[in-house]
Amino acid sequence: MYSCCDNGYSEVSVRNKKTKEVYALDMEKGVSFENNGAIYRVNEDGILTKYDKNTGDWVKCDEILMTQYQWDVFRAVADNKIEKDDRPVLSKQDINSAIDMYSNGELTTDLGEHISTGYKIKKTRSYSSNSAFSTYVTNGKQRQSAELVFKYGTQEDALTISDFVQSNEVDNDYVPKNNTKIKRTGNLKLPSKMSPSDNAYKIIKKYETLVLYTYDDLDKSNPKKFIKKGMKYKGTLTNGYGHTKGVKPGQTITKKQAEKYLRDDVDEAVKTVQGSVKVKLKQNEFDALVSFVYNVGPGAFKCSTLLKCLNSGDFDGAAGQFGRFVYSKQRRLRGLVIRREQERKMFVGK
Repeated sequence: MYSCCDNGYSEVSVRNKKTKEVYALDMEKGVSFENNGAIYRVNEDGILTKYDKNTGDWVKCDEILMTQYQWDVFRAVADNKIEKDDRPVLSKQDINSAIDMYSNGELTTDLGEHISTGYKIKKTRSYSSNSAFSTYVTNGKQRQSAELVFKYGTQEDALTISDFVQSNEVDNDYVPKNNTKIKRTGNLKLPSKMSPSDNAYKIIKKYETLVLYTYDDLDKSNPKKFIKKGMKYKGTLTNGYGHTKGVKPGQTITKKQAEKYLRDDVDEAVKTVQGSVKVKLKQNEFDALVSFVYNVGPGAFKCSTLLKCLNSGDFDGAAGQFGRFVYSKQRRLRGLVIRREQERKMFVGK
């Protein structure tokens, strides 16, 4: 449970999933915390809320669920100098302090010195011009790990940083074993010697609907509405075949220009695949990856587990990663679910 105080802090309960033990701490209004994908925030009314990805709303939440090692890093960031019997605090000052320590080189790889349980708390970093603090947590086992992100600001700030983190996965040093099940016979080439086939352009055009003017890619109430100068928009300004670079309100383009933008954007995706993938590919695999990178962007691909699986030779594992990239602004989109499945099928040769 939680209770609101007049001093700008709210008492919040954190429950240990394994032991069922409940801890109480004070969280300052406006503080948000992402626990391995679940986003919690104490709102302006002092109420603990959790973001519902299905509805896009912040809903009242009674407690925060954590594993033991997640709680350890939470305490370490909140206040690692707590006197005995005092309740831990998570505030804007604590987050800024952690960011400052990171910036000064004090939290470069391991926060383990701040706790006594022996859990490894590593890959500490700050985001977005030092506006948020993140650390990667693991107890050394492959499947027991998480990324914890701390931020102070508005509800939109909490979602923005969460969306950024989601598109830049943390490398947890785990390299999958080569358990390839996909039959990979035929002509294999290094990506540096490959070019996209017509199939790559076809799948991109199929899911990137041609629009010859500027629109908001997240406006579901009035999709493909012409965004003119001075109009407000929620998502990313887009035209052509999902082209976003340099797009401004009020622009119109020709089909010829849209085709040029498509070629330019595909070329960028091709260069990303060529420069990142270190194993030989079949043409269908290369085409699927080009379409994937065209949609999710070079940054997300370069930091992805999908790429790690590829470069370790685990093509079956890589195929299983496509379905993870179906969110935009923390919302699961049916169109992306369908597209990822089509790209996965192309990748495995179906």
